[in-house]
Amino acid sequence: MKNPKLATRYAQALFDFAKEQDQIEEVFKDVQLIINVLKETKDLRVLIDSPHVSLSKKSDLFKSIFAEKITETSFTFLLLIIKKRRIPEIFTILEQFIKIYHRHHNIKVAELTFAQEISSPLIDQIKKLLEEEFKCNIIMNISIDPKIIGGIVIKVDDILVDASISSKIRRLKTEFSQNIYKVSF
Repeated sequence: MKNPKLATRYAQALFDFAKEQDQIEEVFKDVQLIINVLKETKDLRVLIDSPHVSLSKKSDLFKSIFAEKITETSFTFLLLIIKKRRIPEIFTILEQFIKIYHRHHNIKVAELTFAQEISSPLIDQIKKLLEEEFKCNIIMNISIDPKIIGGIVIKVDDILVDASISSKIRRLKTEFSQNIYKVSF
């Protein structure tokens, strides 16, 4: 997107209006549904991004898909995005809405990476520790990456904790590649 501030403005406007209408939770569910539908159907994304498809056809397409499944507030917002020719930025706008929603509800998203599957009790302990540390609710996105060999990589907001074995090996390689002791015989 050329102007991320614009996406934030649209998202904030939707959030403020949903709050005014006392529909924050419903609109949040709608936003998640719209994102999932757009991510799952590549043909739909190609169609709505195409400059050759008229605005009225895009509106009709959204009506046929979403009119009965989302609130009037969310649907009207979609039509506004189409009317203002902001369809290429729809993902950014909707993701910004989710960020605003999380901020409003004191929620942070933690990205956790493990080398292999781990047990649920350990995940629950990590979640509890993160909630205590950040003093908020934590949503955990867990991924598996065998390349980290072992340990864990945690990312919350701008904080990255890399306690993986692969990062320790990289650090050791760097240390050993720089010979700080020169023998002077």
